[in-house]
Amino acid sequence: MKIRSRHSSFGLFLRKRAGAKTLLISVSLVCGCHPLPAGDVAAVNGRVPSRRTGEVFLLRGWRDLYSAGIDDLAAELDRAGVNARVYRDAQWRDLAEALSRRDPSSPLILIGFSYGADDAIEIARRLQDAGESVNLLITIDPVTPSPVPANVRLCYDYFQTNGVWDIFPWLRGIPLKSDGVVKLINVDIRAQRPDLREPDTAHSNIAANPKLHREIVQLVLTTWTPTISQTRSAGDP
Repeated sequence: MKIRSRHSSFGLFLRKRAGAKTLLISVSLVCGCHPLPAGDVAAVNGRVPSRRTGEVFLLRGWRDLYSAGIDDLAAELDRAGVNARVYRDAQWRDLAEALSRRDPSSPLILIGFSYGADDAIEIARRLQDAGESVNLLITIDPVTPSPVPANVRLCYDYFQTNGVWDIFPWLRGIPLKSDGVVKLINVDIRAQRPDLREPDTAHSNIAANPKLHREIVQLVLTTWTPTISQTRSAGDP
């Protein structure tokens, strides 16, 4: 009778454990995906009535993974009188091209989550090549970002450190680096802003965090200005 050694049995145990972990990660990724609609790139230069000047463009994460909260954030911005449009991360090149042709006199705000945050930085870089600026860039848990370019006037990065799990791009958020950006503020909500955390905050749900949504909406509103018609009506007797 052939008897397995303790080493071979232990090796088999490790292989089974690794296989189970891979399956668990795969199932988690699939469960985190939501079939959300693509954004209308052709509408970028269209005029939409708004109580405030400027536009906000939001990018979801990879294949809309864990990204339904980005659509909710856009809806909150709309209710606050802000023109907000949401796009898939795969649309970032087309969006960058469309944004390079928009009216530069109108404030531009980019918001991205996860790989969409990385893409928002790439859009800003392409706009820099086109001689355009970005008034405000907000990233939520960027995963493999390039440095923020100098044409960004103000950048806020909201992320949460997760210890050893930060080695996995789909489970982490990390601080940004500057490539000449006027002002860059990295905010680790675990260490610096625990008031923005929910008890179970993780990469899988940070984009839906209502506390973070309120923070971002207020930040956007301070960057925007009322339209001329709104200013006149407010000042009329």
